[in-house]
Amino acid sequence: RPDSPAVVAPFGDVSHALPAGARVHSVAADSGRLYIHLETAEGPPVILVLDGATGAKIGEVGFAPAR
Repeated sequence: RPDSPAVVAPFGDVSHALPAGARVHSVAADSGRLYIHLETAEGPPVILVLDGATGAKIGEVGFAPAR
């Protein structure tokens, strides 16, 4: 049925290490990916990108001050 939500198989428990002092600011999902916005204790924010189906880390987007 077009109005039925997609069934996703569970992927179990997945852990990802956060930088010391970091905290999760927000989480968003789009196109099968999870975007975890991390506020870091000593530095610019980081976006952690995870595969929504497996929980595997796809990549990380870091931000640096302008020079």
